[in-house]
Amino acid sequence: NPQDLFTPKDKKGAKEDEDQVDISEEFDRNVLNILLVGFDKDEGRSETENIFRTDTNILASINLEEKTVDMISIPRDSYVAIAHMDGKRDKFNSSFVHGYLYGGGTTAKEKTEKGYEYLLDTTKDLLGGIPINYYVAVDMDVVQEIVDAIGGVEIEIPQDVISRSK
Repeated sequence: NPQDLFTPKDKKGAKEDEDQVDISEEFDRNVLNILLVGFDKDEGRSETENIFRTDTNILASINLEEKTVDMISIPRDSYVAIAHMDGKRDKFNSSFVHGYLYGGGTTAKEKTEKGYEYLLDTTKDLLGGIPINYYVAVDMDVVQEIVDAIGGVEIEIPQDVISRSK
């Protein structure tokens, strides 16, 4: 039962320094919102770049009670207000970069965490304050590994696509 995977944990087992947020009044507990993002990063680009943008941005809303999934794709080039940037507008896929560069932090890990914070908050603001419970991020190398793991993808092309001169 997928609902068992997301049962709220008992607060007694939480560490004292963890933030305790009661979100029960903000949204239906039977609905999970998961942001799915795909970064334009791969092994080759990592040799010359160190900051990447999201090319794929999909919010999946899973209703565990009704057993439905609704998804909305946010176009990467949507011109939006970037969270935490005092009204600055930019392409949606730059929200991670803004957090990474300007969100604070000195280590790559801290900067990456700020990147995700800006990305998630920009998404939340864009969609009217909808809570985002989880996110899943992959890069192009991982996509290739996933496709290979499931046995590849067969494509049948009904025509010859090679141009031959006579």
